[in-house]
Amino acid sequence: REGEVVVMGKARGSKNGNNMLMQFVKDHGGIDFSMPFGISWTGISDVMVRKYIEDSSALYEGSPDDLPVKRIGPAIGVYAGPGAFAFAFFPKDESERQ
Repeated sequence: REGEVVVMGKARGSKNGNNMLMQFVKDHGGIDFSMPFGISWTGISDVMVRKYIEDSSALYEGSPDDLPVKRIGPAIGVYAGPGAFAFAFFPKDESERQ
């Protein structure tokens, strides 16, 4: 928001987190795929982030074929812990951009 990273919320469990994130994106007009966006994760395995992408595939309709998925580096990863997930996007509706 206004150039700063902010926490949009916290949820217990991957299902609740996924539901919260999907609703947040929908409430803000969807993803503007002409602008930068990305998915990041922590841990040894990408199983959880792949499951998230599969479970939330409706959000990515109209996106490029390859979603930008990157592992979070150790400085933030150690703080966040294994299984953390981050998603950054610009909403389609410019009035929703903060």
